[in-house]
Amino acid sequence: MTGQAYAERCAHWYRAGYYQRETLAQALRRAVAARPDTALHFHTQHGLRAATARELWDASGPVAAALQARGLRAGDVFALQLPTSFETAALYVAAFRAGAT
Repeated sequence: MTGQAYAERCAHWYRAGYYQRETLAQALRRAVAARPDTALHFHTQHGLRAATARELWDASGPVAAALQARGLRAGDVFALQLPTSFETAALYVAAFRAGAT
């Protein structure tokens, strides 16, 4: 796909509402505000862990602040490979909140 074709497709997706002009962290914040009690289930090696969207968002806040204090900035690439867990999900959300991509 050429650069022009991609740009036209993206413009169409924005007009159609498929794309929003917000980051993933902004979309998550909006979703949590709208439905904070949405149930999340983490199937881990230690069993099932249930939480709400609000609990995940709240747990990610201090971690996001710590990542920023350690130099993580908007646009930085952040990658990790950890087992499925509530804590791993909180770390991903924290990275997005800190601006990582």
